[in-house]
Amino acid sequence: MISFIISFTLVIASSLNLPIEKMKNSFGMIQVGVKVVPIDPENVDLLAISIMNNIIDSPFMRASSFIVKHKKEKTIHLTSEHVCTEILKFQKPEKFKSIKDSVISAAIISDLFSNTKLEDQINVIPNIYVKDFFGNKYSFDKVIKTDNKSDLCKFTTHTKWGNKSEINELDCSYGERVYNIASSGGFYSKNSVPFREGNFSGIYLEKENNEKIKRNLYTIESLPGSSGSGVYSKNGKLCGNINISYSKSNLSLGATRIDLIEFLKN
Repeated sequence: MISFIISFTLVIASSLNLPIEKMKNSFGMIQVGVKVVPIDPENVDLLAISIMNNIIDSPFMRASSFIVKHKKEKTIHLTSEHVCTEILKFQKPEKFKSIKDSVISAAIISDLFSNTKLEDQINVIPNIYVKDFFGNKYSFDKVIKTDNKSDLCKFTTHTKWGNKSEINELDCSYGERVYNIASSGGFYSKNSVPFREGNFSGIYLEKENNEKIKRNLYTIESLPGSSGSGVYSKNGKLCGNINISYSKSNLSLGATRIDLIEFLKN
């Protein structure tokens, strides 16, 4: 009985030392979608627009990020380069036109609006934003830096919010317990984001286009939506991030601590 109490106490004490609060306050869920806006608010049914936006409020893509800096009235985040590439593609007029046409067709089918010259009543625009762990929404501003080799991207959101993540002074050691919070599999709602833990399994050497690339290897299960999320040591500082997930396994790869430091220099 005494040994059980001691074990239980150790488990509770261990859980109290987890860096959960630091991770929660730096996390951002990136959502890429669309919204309907009136061309002339005086000559359109605003209730119909509100209903339509509720109908189409499904993400084309979800990913993860963490805060690294605040500058004036903006917040600077890190995510994966391939996430930012998809955002930039989504915003291109030629790409977005087909999406816009689909939404207009859905609006016609919904019978919420007068079918007469619907394109003169409403417009469809990209709706890209970041939500924090607590459900607050912040408008996406712009991509400010990318690096294909390390698969890192720096972007900003409007307004100053959250807490920045600090980078660990040393590389995590082999076998060290590490922690991750991410909108894995697209799962996200207010105060409910997948939290995972695993082990740092060293720096894995890959070969791409005859070039050797170093990536952190973790025994953390990740899914689409995990891209860009931070990986933290027990002191709440960054070991790296997750850029590559492997379905049906508990392995993931990401940028190294040195990659983060070098990328954030400028």
